[in-house]
Amino acid sequence: IVVEGRRLEKMSMKLMDLIVLKKQDFLFYDMDIPIFAEAVYETLLPVAGKYGVELTVNVQPAIVRLEPDLMKTVLINLFDNARKSMDGKGKISLFGVWVSDEYRIGIKDNGCGIDEENLSRLTEAFYMVDKSRSRANGGAGLGLAICKKIVEEHGGKIWATSTKGEGTTIYFTLKKYIKEENKDEQNIDN
Repeated sequence: IVVEGRRLEKMSMKLMDLIVLKKQDFLFYDMDIPIFAEAVYETLLPVAGKYGVELTVNVQPAIVRLEPDLMKTVLINLFDNARKSMDGKGKISLFGVWVSDEYRIGIKDNGCGIDEENLSRLTEAFYMVDKSRSRANGGAGLGLAICKKIVEEHGGKIWATSTKGEGTTIYFTLKKYIKEENKDEQNIDN
């Protein structure tokens, strides 16, 4: 509780920097995605268990450059939205794969799904697909708008696919990261 409380305090200051101050000097670190995903999994597992949600993680190895607290916030928010889309027990999977020169991360659920009309508006601030369900769960329609800002701060993009009655997948990308010394080595070899 203390560790998560500190993380949330730091994250709230970073979000204030990101949204209110438009500050863009966050420290990005080289992160091993399987290790990072395991840490996120450990954070989400108690909540998943409480709601009877089966949570799986399957990520391809990668080193990406990211701000860990902000990226953890994105994954927690996407998980929370997926969990809220289910009536009772369900399945949520976190996955990561290389697609060309981008690392694609996704959160897939087997919840209620979203119709095409609402899908394109998901990342708009204060937009809620199901207002009654969102307000009952304490939502304000800011989560995906904040996720979009964080992903864009990382040089990526975010989008969703969904089938009504079958579930939703939210994807985002992180750019391939090549360490500076590797770039120099590549230039020497050419």
